[in-house]
Amino acid sequence: MHDLATGADRCVYAAAPRVAIIGGDHLFDKPGTPIIFSGRPEMPTTIIEQDCWLGYASVIRAGVRIGRGAIIGANAVITRDVGPYEIWAGFRHENRRALCGGRRPGEA
Repeated sequence: MHDLATGADRCVYAAAPRVAIIGGDHLFDKPGTPIIFSGRPEMPTTIIEQDCWLGYASVIRAGVRIGRGAIIGANAVITRDVGPYEIWAGFRHENRRALCGGRRPGEA
């Protein structure tokens, strides 16, 4: 099991079915030892900030930060941090664009 931190003042994010936060939880550097017996490292904290949407069957690598207001598309595989108000989706699961023209809501 790993730590999951969410937005402090309003712990609100939406996740579709089959979202998974996984990875980095098997040691494989012990030659001759079956992976099942090699142990597991301590899992890093995954941070999902407020007002995010995690699409159907998206996979989030343990230890990344999903910024406030970000949208993760269906079946996306996220292996690095996602900035606030960014949309990550598509075949290559890349940053498609920033919401609000890259500005935070309320900024001019």
